[in-house]
Amino acid sequence: MAFDRVKKILDNAIALDDNKIINHILSNKSFQEFIIDLNTEGQLFDKGINSLGVKLSDIGGLYSPVTIELSKAKGRPKKSASSINLFDTGDYYKSFKIVLFNDSFDIVSDPIKDDSNLFDDWGKEIEGLTEENLQKVIDAIRSKIIPIIRARILA
Repeated sequence: MAFDRVKKILDNAIALDDNKIINHILSNKSFQEFIIDLNTEGQLFDKGINSLGVKLSDIGGLYSPVTIELSKAKGRPKKSASSINLFDTGDYYKSFKIVLFNDSFDIVSDPIKDDSNLFDDWGKEIEGLTEENLQKVIDAIRSKIIPIIRARILA
């Protein structure tokens, strides 16, 4: 009887598909929102940095005095000319999406705003996570995957 139980546990462990489990976690809407918030709020808005940790003001320059005045008039004042966060109307942040692959994911966005492409001014690296935020995602996946694996092995 004990042998049958051990064999069942081993069979369940062998049958695990780690990519399927990770994609199951990543396909959760709230988990995707967590990842997107790390990129938009945590990096761009709060720190003004790209996925490499480089300040946006060091890449595309400072906000112009006109931009600062327009932001004030819209009720969204900039802290300073160097506090680049790519948040004007919020439309850019709302365009962020997660694209899932078999064993990974990408963060994508629509960089076209009016007559410009944000990637041209600030670089493609405005999409993506810093090493610190990527580690937060890994830790969150780990905290979710362990109970799933345990339940499937012991089923």
